[in-house]
Amino acid sequence: MRESFNSKPNKHKLVSSPSTTLIMTRIFLTGAVDYIGGSVFHTIIRRRSDWKVTVLLPGPDLPIRWANTYRSTRLKVVEGHFGSSAVLTQCASDADIVIHCGPPDHVESLKAIIKGLLLRTSRTAPFLIHLSDNLVWDRYSEAGLGTLNNKVWSDVEDAKDIFAQPAFKRCRATEEILFDTINKHGDKVNIAMVFVPAVYGIGLGLGAQGSPSTLALIEECLRLGCAFYYGHGANSRSWVHIKDLVKFFLQLVEAAAFCPSEVDWGKEGIYFASTQEYFQFQIAGAFGSILQAHGLIDNPQPVPVDLFTLDQLVPHFHHIPGAARYIFAMNSRTRPDRAMKRFGYRPQAPTLMETVGDKISFYLRSLGTDPNACLLQQKLWLEKLKQEELKREPLKQVVKQEATQEEDMQQETMW
Repeated sequence: MRESFNSKPNKHKLVSSPSTTLIMTRIFLTGAVDYIGGSVFHTIIRRRSDWKVTVLLPGPDLPIRWANTYRSTRLKVVEGHFGSSAVLTQCASDADIVIHCGPPDHVESLKAIIKGLLLRTSRTAPFLIHLSDNLVWDRYSEAGLGTLNNKVWSDVEDAKDIFAQPAFKRCRATEEILFDTINKHGDKVNIAMVFVPAVYGIGLGLGAQGSPSTLALIEECLRLGCAFYYGHGANSRSWVHIKDLVKFFLQLVEAAAFCPSEVDWGKEGIYFASTQEYFQFQIAGAFGSILQAHGLIDNPQPVPVDLFTLDQLVPHFHHIPGAARYIFAMNSRTRPDRAMKRFGYRPQAPTLMETVGDKISFYLRSLGTDPNACLLQQKLWLEKLKQEELKREPLKQVVKQEATQEEDMQQETMW
């Protein structure tokens, strides 16, 4: 299953959007050491030499490296991290546009940035473009894992429902801060939220090069010694190539700088960025074939895993409890109606399936992975799973015995 999205741009102007064009654009960007933020920063600094760009980097070595690589009089490197509230507030107050590509669930950094934007005294309202996590999952139920949910979320038709996502959603706290700011200060700061699906492709610039989603799948396939899925593997996820995503970010930032009334902000400033989607079974099959060709697994065919094994995977992925269920067994299906309408957004980069081989080769080289090391890792991991399963065996026998006793009692009652 693959679905691509295509549309022609809509030039309709929104009278409720800001209309003042910024003369000299000052950008403040966070998350430049990360996969998405680094790629966005690299593209902006290369494509917009007329903009002043301030970037937040943890010290002491990275600021020097960035300054030496991107030699530009319009680049200002500020040393700090996401807990540096005073630094974030000051940088945001000096910017026309803030591109916040840091952790989408980091509350304190977002509060500090909004505080800085509200301190501005300029007659032109500043802009905040916030990278949000596309965890628009199913309504969770264990029975639904590995099955297809027909719901495809639209950033136009379902915008109000996105505001009402459940409290357990990873980024709910930061989203509530953004919604509250829109309601209270919509005339003082213009906000757009970009909900990013699973991303693939090699990162640009000096930031992280590897896609967390793709890397997690490769690592778990190597640890298990096979490609895998849960249930029927019919759950589907949306994807986007990093180059398509970065191009969209650039279009949105340029719109803020030159023609803000052409696009949506505030309550309508919700943008999905997906370009395609696949079943988990399809993805597992593609990755399994390439890994087998590299001699890293024996069987290219994906195999089903039980719930216990699934829960042992990616235990530290973004510190999300039960992350493997979300990533490998649930649905996250989105359609970028707003991006298509306002920007004519459509995929131009190769699809995920067209690039699996290149990505796996890149990751294996970057990790220094060789077949012998992978086989040893698989052996250790499978032995660990076996030991954990043995620990559960007495409990399973007790549960089975209790179930048998209950069934016998029901039979006796019937007779």
